[in-house]
Amino acid sequence: MENKDSLAPIVVFAFNRLEPLKACVSALLANTEAADSDLIVFVEKDKDEAYQQADIFVFPTYNECFGLVLLEAMQYGLPCISTNEGAISDIVDDGVTGYIVEAHNVGHLAAKIEELIDDKQKRMDMGMNGYRKFQEQFTLDMFEKRMSEVLEQLM
Repeated sequence: MENKDSLAPIVVFAFNRLEPLKACVSALLANTEAADSDLIVFVEKDKDEAYQQADIFVFPTYNECFGLVLLEAMQYGLPCISTNEGAISDIVDDGVTGYIVEAHNVGHLAAKIEELIDDKQKRMDMGMNGYRKFQEQFTLDMFEKRMSEVLEQLM
């Protein structure tokens, strides 16, 4: 995992309805040291590059069951902000690995984005906590171990 001390805040959005929140985020960025040019819009073909350059991962979904993209972001050591949909709260520990916000609450989402843009130490701590959680719970080895345990219990 790379040390992100030298990076400016970059927000990566991974959802199809970017336009309603893009103006909100641009306004937030104007009130911080980050510039509008620091906003990266997630595109599937350059996903790894976007994760590597990012400081925050924001996934304000309205109907996601699990959110594998959150695990991808945690693997890159990014703090995650997402909505309280499906099993997302099983991935993101609110206040520890990122934040959970109510779906459709743009003001709360914007406040949490701004909080992480403004607090570099919190960003880094949450990102490290997320990376640890990914390593401890969500790697392929951990999946195989848990699957084996379940199958052994069934036998």
